[in-house]
Amino acid sequence: MENNSSNLNVSKQFNCSKEALYSAWTQPEQLKKWWRPMGNTLTDVENDIKEGGEVKYVFADNHLTIDGRYEKVQGHDLLEYTWNWHLATEPIPDAPYKLSVRFEGDENNSTIVVTQTGFKEEESVQPHQHGWEQGLQQLQDYLLSRNNNSNASRTNNEESSREQAAEKNMPPMTGYLETPEQSKVAGG
Repeated sequence: MENNSSNLNVSKQFNCSKEALYSAWTQPEQLKKWWRPMGNTLTDVENDIKEGGEVKYVFADNHLTIDGRYEKVQGHDLLEYTWNWHLATEPIPDAPYKLSVRFEGDENNSTIVVTQTGFKEEESVQPHQHGWEQGLQQLQDYLLSRNNNSNASRTNNEESSREQAAEKNMPPMTGYLETPEQSKVAGG
């Protein structure tokens, strides 16, 4: 993390592909599962990922809305957009910022770099730094649990396949399905 009075830079590494990281950051259903700024629950997402496209996050009870417009979109590598906070119950003015979100990596490892600019006061940087660090940790926890669930599902499928194969190759059970001749020998 690196700061000056008007910029905030936060980055985090992930054990997933760059594409999985990008999807978790941009797809509404995934965002709703992990992102909880200030403990708020994300209920609605508009995300028109193209230059000039709108981005809007609405949280439960409309206490918080964040909106903006994409200014620069470079595939799954870079998103730059305005970032305007609207707090319904707080006595602070709306806070317009700009975000630059860079996605780097390959099929197994990736990094996200978030740069936020537009701070009017240096004191404003610290709460945002904490918020981004917390949010990126939530993102990492989400991706890790999703990866673990995927691995567990794959392992369960492999075990089930092995069990089914073993059942097919098992020798027939004896003693339960006796022929009439065997029953006579056994005393029947």
